[in-house]
Order: sequence, then C-alpha cells, then structure tokens
Amino acid sequence: MPQLLAALVLALGVAGSALAGPLAGAPQAYAGVAAAGTDHNGGASKVNPKVFGGVAFSDSLAVEGGYIDLRKATAAPEARTIDLGGFGSYVAARLMRPLTEKLSAYGKLGVAHSQRKVSHVGVVGKDSDTGIYGAFGLQYSIAPGVAISAEYERYGKDKKTGAKADAWTLGINFAF
Repeated sequence: MPQLLAALVLALGVAGSALAGPLAGAPQAYAGVAAAGTDHNGGASKVNPKVFGGVAFSDSLAVEGGYIDLRKATAAPEARTIDLGGFGSYVAARLMRPLTEKLSAYGKLGVAHSQRKVSHVGVVGKDSDTGIYGAFGLQYSIAPGVAISAEYERYGKDKKTGAKADAWTLGINFAF
C-alpha cells in the first residue's frame, strides 16, 4: 500500500508539472483543517475532524493528501451493534479553476483507503477498502495565503457498517 501511494504521488507530480506548463514561482505548500459531516448506517450523523495538506505546482494543479477521523456513532439499542468509528485517508490530484478574483471551483481525483470498526454482541470487526477518491467544491480566498472551502467528498465504496463513504466538508487552509 505505501508503495502504491508513493508511486501515485510521484506520477501525479510529474504529470502535473508537464500539464501545468511553466511555473510562475516555486511550488507552494498548503495545509488545513476541516469539519466533515458524515451519515452512519443506522441513521446517525456526525461531524468529524479532518486534516489535509498538499503542494500546488501552479494556480490550477496540486497534489493533496488528507485524513478524516470518523467518530463513534451510537446505534439503536435493538440493533446490538456498536459503531466504533474508523478513518478515511486519500492522496489525490486537485485541479482548480478560477471563477472570480477570489472564488475558485475545484475537483480532486485519487486513491482512498478507509476503515470502519464495529462491535456486534462483543465481537469487534473491521470493514476496510482501498478505492477511488473523488471530490468537488468551491474555495474562497479571504486573505493572501488563507482560504475557506466547501466540498463534497467520496472515500471509495459504501461500507456495510459505520460511516458511509460520502462527506460534506467545510475547511480552512493556509499557504506557506
């Protein structure tokens, strides 16, 4: 798995620099935090913390990685299943297109690995997969090097238990 992610990052970086054309400056790193809303099987909804970061090779192309901590949700007592949480992580290429001077639209495509942990009558099990990651959203620049974003994300396939693969995310990122 680590070799797959390293190869993907390297390939995206090489392809990105070729597609982006000449750079106006050096690549710029960015990092951020977000709150991601997810629905859980069984009807519960949770707000989960997310961290992300990346390297922008141009105004339109970046490579990004992120991690979402899926919080425990309480299932109905009659279900006799306890959702113990889990996580989602991804590495993706991000393509951005300016709409106005401060507002941009973007899409992300890459690889996600996610895991859900559940307990059913005292037996703990895991449901995990590696699959396609996709996202689209809007980013608004509130100051030089600071932006807020709203996006829809999809972390692979839906799981049988725990948090679903979809997330609605509000975040802030800082370029440095």
